[in-house]
Amino acid sequence: MLTSTPSSQPAISQRRIVIGDVHGHYDTLNLLLEAIAPNSEDQVYFLGDLIDRGPQSSQVVDFVMRHKYHCILGNHEHMLLETVVKGMLTLINCKDGFMEGVTQP
Repeated sequence: MLTSTPSSQPAISQRRIVIGDVHGHYDTLNLLLEAIAPNSEDQVYFLGDLIDRGPQSSQVVDFVMRHKYHCILGNHEHMLLETVVKGMLTLINCKDGFMEGVTQP
């Protein structure tokens, strides 16, 4: 026989706020967060693509880091990191011949 008992857990007042695809639109992000008005109990998650397309990518990244919000990388962040790493490897290869030693058997 199944019985139901009242839960002894307190009511949850914390919200989980999920935001995706900001794409460098810092002003729009601020308007959104003003409307949502997250408090210190809320958890805010960003689902990637903070950067690119919009004019304020660096402000968006700084804002998310400053507030220590949860964030995963999107394909735009991944492309940026790939470009940076490839550029660094090219510079190392040109300067020190590093890649020759790595790619030679």
